[in-house]
Amino acid sequence: MICKLVTYGPDRQTALNTMTKALDSYVIRGVTHNIPLLRDIVTEKRFVSGDISTKYLSEVYPDGFKGKVLDQKELDTLISVSASIFAKNDARIRNCSGESQWDLVASLNENSANSDPKSRSYIRCIVTRDCSGFQVRMSPWEPPKHINQQDVHITSQSSKSQESLVRVADNFKLSDKIINHSYDGNEVILQLLDKSINTVCLQYLGTAFPVEIMNTTAAWFRAAYMPPPRVIDYGSICIAPMPGLVRSIAVKVGDRVGEGQELCILEAMKMQNSLTASRSGVIKKVNFKAGGSVSEGDILVELEK
Repeated sequence: MICKLVTYGPDRQTALNTMTKALDSYVIRGVTHNIPLLRDIVTEKRFVSGDISTKYLSEVYPDGFKGKVLDQKELDTLISVSASIFAKNDARIRNCSGESQWDLVASLNENSANSDPKSRSYIRCIVTRDCSGFQVRMSPWEPPKHINQQDVHITSQSSKSQESLVRVADNFKLSDKIINHSYDGNEVILQLLDKSINTVCLQYLGTAFPVEIMNTTAAWFRAAYMPPPRVIDYGSICIAPMPGLVRSIAVKVGDRVGEGQELCILEAMKMQNSLTASRSGVIKKVNFKAGGSVSEGDILVELEK
């Protein structure tokens, strides 16, 4: 247990509001925690009304908690703050001051590392910086579908009928962990988890959202020419969860195994870990021998598809 959070107030709703703000403001780094789930629970209608029981989690989250699902206003908040952080960082790198403008494309995907760029939802962000902060004008952006190799023209396709405008105050530093934002009169608390050249990762409403941001030219070329990533069938492979030594191999090529059957034993940190098959199948390949050293992520055993 990292900590225990207790809030109070004259009524249940006031105490819940204080708890929500506390969870949004609690900065935890380096360890896995359950704030995303707790943050969702304290705003879930059944919990808010007090309609809870020992079966609450299984009834409300029958398939487990998958992270916060954003509505349009929440998505506008996330994208506008992410684009403003990107613009502020870019201005610092370029040593720009005064009024500036950026033409950006942002994309949000739950598994962006393994997603096809052509299948994502893109948002065009026109970011204007003035003395009071950032103005972010957002609209859907359509990536290119067909490429004429002999005559390439880069165009930014967006829909003005679906535009939204958000102002983001320049009241934060790039080193801040907490960012306070106001949208439609509502105070919003976000946490800046990470930022890189093309990605801003924010914790919002308890859940971490990596937002990929780049200028329109880079986004156009990526969507037009980047091939779809190779999809890995993790059910057909046994991966080393950590560096270690293969103590023994329990199967050979051609063996038929059942779900949960032991495939090998990996010794790591003075402990022996039994690695099992995630499904039934026939062994296609064994990539290591007993006594061999492996790194985290190495494929130890493969099953036929």
